[in-house]
Amino acid sequence: MTRIEAARRGEVSDEVREVARSEGLQPEDLGRLLASGEAVITPAFGIRTARSIIHAVGPVYSAYPADKARELLRSAYRAAIRLAVAQGCRSIAFPAISTGIYGYPLDEACREAADVCSTEAAAQGVTIKLVAFDAETAAELRKHLQPAGR
Repeated sequence: MTRIEAARRGEVSDEVREVARSEGLQPEDLGRLLASGEAVITPAFGIRTARSIIHAVGPVYSAYPADKARELLRSAYRAAIRLAVAQGCRSIAFPAISTGIYGYPLDEACREAADVCSTEAAAQGVTIKLVAFDAETAAELRKHLQPAGR
């Protein structure tokens, strides 16, 4: 079984278990699965540039009607942002949630990410960076972050 298959099944790798135990988390903490649209915060596990890691789960696009998938995607971003703010974070970085193996159409996912993150950043007073791991995603994010009429 590949790591992607394990992740889809909600299994936690031995490496993650080892790091979590070293951070004082209990095995039962690792078994909680998050539903689409939810977020949870964990320690940064030794990442020096972050205090915490927020894990947000977007929808598998094909598993829902389009309106429900949109609602769940937006909820994942909002839940993560509000959790970060509640923990005293002043900045947050996000990848394009659900655009990989979850199959959310890139253009739509980037439009929703830009919209909800812009709105929440202003409302919550935090800095939000949308991070792209490839040129196509970067271009889509830039397109949707441009002010109207530009």
